[in-house]
Amino acid sequence: MITYINHPAQDQYKAHTDILLNSQYIGYYITERKVLTAFIEIYGEMNSGEFKNTKQLETTIQNIINP
Repeated sequence: MITYINHPAQDQYKAHTDILLNSQYIGYYITERKVLTAFIEIYGEMNSGEFKNTKQLETTIQNIINP
């Protein structure tokens, strides 16, 4: 199960959303220019990219988990 936890901007950090898979932190995304920029770490591999929406991000995560 993928869970999202929103964090507002504070200090030097931009507003971002943590991404958890089965309660395990796998990364986060920041929303800028109406694009999701995601940094996902699964099994020690870092995957990053820009996504148009959350559904596209979820599909990418599922593809990483079950290639």
